[in-house]
Amino acid sequence: MPRTLTWTPEQDRRHQKKKPSKKRERPDARSSRPAPKSTGSTSVHPTGQATSIQKHRPEKKHNIAEMYILKQIREKSPMVLHGYGVTDHCLFVKLSKYHLTTLVDGKKKGNEKLGLSCYYKQRDEDQVHQVMRLDDEIVSLELVPIRPRKDRYVVVNEILAQSRRESSSIEITLRTGHVLQGYVLWFTPYDIGLMLPTKVKVMIFRHAIYRVKADVVESQTGS
Repeated sequence: MPRTLTWTPEQDRRHQKKKPSKKRERPDARSSRPAPKSTGSTSVHPTGQATSIQKHRPEKKHNIAEMYILKQIREKSPMVLHGYGVTDHCLFVKLSKYHLTTLVDGKKKGNEKLGLSCYYKQRDEDQVHQVMRLDDEIVSLELVPIRPRKDRYVVVNEILAQSRRESSSIEITLRTGHVLQGYVLWFTPYDIGLMLPTKVKVMIFRHAIYRVKADVVESQTGS
């Protein structure tokens, strides 16, 4: 005989009750973000708190021209500084990448390097003037500094290297009209150290060069 199933009202009420739904936990968005990269290392302070240690940048290495200027600043050497239409008897007091601060008659003067042509020690001024001359034709042009590098006169490094290697004389004419002869002691991408026939040194800014002649006959110095 088939079994009869009975359904009571109590069972019906229990069936209609909904089971509580479980809420899905959403992950914390902040915790899913990657931790920022540290620019330095960390260390633990004696109190137990972590502290960051910043990496120090390596000190800048100066080239030979910069070291020469810094030496004159330390020694407070009286200098002669030539520019476009100006010559200063001064002290060097501060050097930066594009500027040279001097002390003229007790007053500080800021000079953009682009406006300078050459410099030397005051004690060597007489020996420099024995061989330095002015090209009147270039002076009459009233040239000004050239800011775009592509428009400047390009000095061939091999000419400078040969003069340094063989102590052979070259002639350098500056945009200020000054003309100097001597052999190269050293050079950088921005400067030239020139030894004159009178055995004194003149430092030249390459951006101020008008032309360079190699294999020239060394000029005779006065007595």
